[in-house]
Amino acid sequence: MLNEAQPTWWTSFFLTNINYLMMPIRGGCPSCLVPSSVGHNWFGQTYLGPNNPVSQDGSDNFSYRPTNLADYPPVGHDRRYFNVGASGPSGVFLNQKTIGADYKLIAEEFEIANMQGLPINQRLTAAAVVIGIGFGALPKTINLLFTQPASGFA
Repeated sequence: MLNEAQPTWWTSFFLTNINYLMMPIRGGCPSCLVPSSVGHNWFGQTYLGPNNPVSQDGSDNFSYRPTNLADYPPVGHDRRYFNVGASGPSGVFLNQKTIGADYKLIAEEFEIANMQGLPINQRLTAAAVVIGIGFGALPKTINLLFTQPASGFA
């Protein structure tokens, strides 16, 4: 009779968890970031625009840390859009539920555009967002102001 070696604790752990450990290598981690989806938005940014990074399951993934300060406010903006069921250009131009998210983005980017000491490319990116989203959100804001009944202050 042969004397069979008993597996060590780490061999048992490895054999028990091999499928879990191999998930990222096999592409089986549904919530893992797809690296090739980073940096494909306006001005080469990651979150500033309609093409957010995605997870392997196709959902938006906000785990990538931006390198440009002007790319941080769009993360919150996109999450606020998600909370009201909006997305893309129709959210900017037509959806009145997104007015608060748009003006919060404008305020945050305006602050970045006016920061002394930041590289000029980051300040210009932020200024472009202020102008672009500002003009995009203006028609729906005007429409809302003229279609909602006036509320008086007591």
